[in-house]
Amino acid sequence: MSTQGLPPPALQKAYDRLAAIVVDSEHSLVGALHRALATSEFNALASALVDVFDYHGRLMELFELLISTEVAGTTSAGTLFRNNSLASKAMSCISRYPESHDFLNRTLGSVVREISAGGYGSLEIDPDVAAAGTDVAANTTKLLGLAQRVLDCILASADACPAALRQLCVMLKTYCAQKFPESALTSVGGLINLRFFCPAIVTPENYGLVGDGPSIEARRTLVLMSKMVQNLSNHVAFREGFMSVLNTFLTTNQQRMDAFLDAVSTPAAAAAGTAAAGTTTAGTAAAAAAAAAAAAAATQP
Repeated sequence: MSTQGLPPPALQKAYDRLAAIVVDSEHSLVGALHRALATSEFNALASALVDVFDYHGRLMELFELLISTEVAGTTSAGTLFRNNSLASKAMSCISRYPESHDFLNRTLGSVVREISAGGYGSLEIDPDVAAAGTDVAANTTKLLGLAQRVLDCILASADACPAALRQLCVMLKTYCAQKFPESALTSVGGLINLRFFCPAIVTPENYGLVGDGPSIEARRTLVLMSKMVQNLSNHVAFREGFMSVLNTFLTTNQQRMDAFLDAVSTPAAAAAGTAAAGTTTAGTAAAAAAAAAAAAAATQP
């Protein structure tokens, strides 16, 4: 049925009917869209689905469907939740909610703003890139100190983790542990570190942590710290010559990181937030209706 020319009440009714089909308990339309669309269209699809399910108070139902489907269809833990999967793109949407931004600001805002202000100058540790006369050893010491401050902020934030994000971490660990127990915690780290904290560290201006973007030198420092957090989360040591000096950071903090990932993905710890997490603050009925329309439009040739 074409909605062109319909008055607002009729248009809203048509969108409501479409949204009801999208969130139907059988999830047949979600599965059909997932199979029919190219991966290049998954960003738009994920965003639309998250908005629709969130508006109807069924966001965790969508995440459970996508996560369980991907785990069931994956034969190797190494390919779980790659960046181009629909589940990964949907989970990344969790960072755009106001409560997520508030959490990031409380957790990382102060230290990231301090680094972004540029007062530390260049902390380049690659001798092939650093300016002539640079004391690379001194830069390494300063970088390790700043990275430790950032990490300490992250590791102290488990109790303040937003309920929806915590539920998602619990779900990830539960499903991954059933098939890939050795990768259960790294899958949690793939969400909360690689798709949540690290992007906010590298591009703090996109998350409201700073007004203007950091300088080139400050950005380089933030990128290096993000790599340190990523490798720690993935249990991967640095192999590049100039980066290998940072491996002490990994060995010193590995147990603490694993304990943090376990804490944010433990059902008992998540239970207190369950009642408040039925829906986030995604937006208005108009936003949900537009998202439903976007999901439907994706099926058009």
